[in-house]
Amino acid sequence: MLKVLLSRNLSMRTREEAGDSFFTPDPIINLSVNILSPKSSERVLDPACGTAGFLVETMKYVWDKEFSKVNDIERRREMEKKYALENLRGMEINPPLARVAKMRMILEDDGYSGILSIDSLSDWEIIDAKARENGVDGSIKNNSFDLILTNPPFGTQGKITDRSYLKRFKLAYKWIKDKKSGAWRTCDTLQSGQVPDILFIERCMDLLNEKGKLAIVLPSGDMENRTLGYVRQYIKNNAKILAVISLPQKTFIPHGTGIKAVVLFVEKMKPEDLKKEVENDYQIFFSIIENVGYEGNKNGNPLYKKDEKGRYQVNEHGNPVLCEDISFVSNAYKKFIKNELKNEGNKAFTRRFSELKDRWDPEYYTPKFKELKKELKRLGAVPLKSVVKVISKRAEILKNKEVDVRYVEINNINPKTSELNSYSEMKVHELPSRATFEIKKGDIITAVSGISTGTPMHASAYVTEDFDGCICTNGMRVLRPLSVVDLFYLFAYIKSDLFLEQMLQCRTGAAIPAVSDEDLKEVLILIPDKEKQDIVSRKVKESYELREKSRKILEESRKLIPIVI
Repeated sequence: MLKVLLSRNLSMRTREEAGDSFFTPDPIINLSVNILSPKSSERVLDPACGTAGFLVETMKYVWDKEFSKVNDIERRREMEKKYALENLRGMEINPPLARVAKMRMILEDDGYSGILSIDSLSDWEIIDAKARENGVDGSIKNNSFDLILTNPPFGTQGKITDRSYLKRFKLAYKWIKDKKSGAWRTCDTLQSGQVPDILFIERCMDLLNEKGKLAIVLPSGDMENRTLGYVRQYIKNNAKILAVISLPQKTFIPHGTGIKAVVLFVEKMKPEDLKKEVENDYQIFFSIIENVGYEGNKNGNPLYKKDEKGRYQVNEHGNPVLCEDISFVSNAYKKFIKNELKNEGNKAFTRRFSELKDRWDPEYYTPKFKELKKELKRLGAVPLKSVVKVISKRAEILKNKEVDVRYVEINNINPKTSELNSYSEMKVHELPSRATFEIKKGDIITAVSGISTGTPMHASAYVTEDFDGCICTNGMRVLRPLSVVDLFYLFAYIKSDLFLEQMLQCRTGAAIPAVSDEDLKEVLILIPDKEKQDIVSRKVKESYELREKSRKILEESRKLIPIVI
């Protein structure tokens, strides 16, 4: 019982002292350990071990796989303790958490704890001295571990700004992207600050030996934000990407944060070995987990499967079955490494290294998006940038702070009717900072930011004469059609699933999803012959004529009120 209390219910005092530390949920720990499949011969480290969740699960996994069949109980216990003593190491910057981790390891009968209370981003000399001081055998230095499993600090932690820390890491320096090649190169100038999770990526890579493997929980932005392309380049230049597994938004809510995260698995390799893997166009496992077995509330209540009649499903022992994808994904990865993974839909799939773009989020690579683009290209679809001019210049009128303007936001569009229905009048100096573009009659405006982007409630509108000259938010983009496409056909296409699915694919960010201009311009537009465009165009025009007629009838009815009274 004491073990359970320590592993699942830390004391309130410990949680308060832990500050902004977010503990790794058990299902994610189990997933990571099962995928890396640790062996008794491998040295394992968690450089941000918290309460030792990864280390305890690793220890139990090895004990079960390799020692459980040893009949001599005393000999088995000696083997288990020897493994834990020699192979498991943890570092934790927060002293109260380090104490809990040590106690937990002892209560799990490891016989000894290899936990250090130290900042794992410290100089190697400091870490080594601390290890000797605590009687921890075995070096903690470059190229010294076979496996690393960790959930480094991220979220509300903020940036590290201490230059004495930053100068130790390549990823703390500024990087510049070459516009022609797309490659990033480092500069000699330090950034003003860097988030801990990115520094931990580099520290973990340093700690791994050649062929060592890493499982690291990261915010999803590390996999998709364009400005962090240099981080992903650093990873793929030093390691083979094994898997990227997307976690649902609710994963960490019971543990203190709603940040969306992924688990990245990589294998460190020598340059010559990595080059061969790239030349062979190695495969990468992707997965999207939707259910982790509990609800997305602060209590994390267990979530059980139900049948079509709403009754709980039970297993052969009569116990309710958790609603979770962890088991499925673990099994899918085992099939993957055996080259036995078949089409598992959008939940588990593979991509070749050559298919990898400048982002690694699994949602971007789902089979449904791949098939859609493949079919559109087969039908001759062209990038949006070839049929419209995307207005990117700030409106000239905004230079005059005292001018009266009309301003439209995304919520001024009715997404069901695709109509601009209102605007706000104010002086330029009263406008919000996001007020950016001037729209003209005949333009199409479409949302590139917000939770509804790419969904059926995506906001797009045709700019009528009533809104000519308005200023719109930079949460939308102004599309000015070129002569190669019919305006009203294009508007209908932008309202179709063919466009919306691509916008959904291109979204980045969880709290406020957004589509970059680069991705927007590459969205594929299917251009049929003029006759077919005209058929669609006439219907759209007819809808606007009917709306105008409806407005006139309503206005006439309003004028009749004084007469009938």
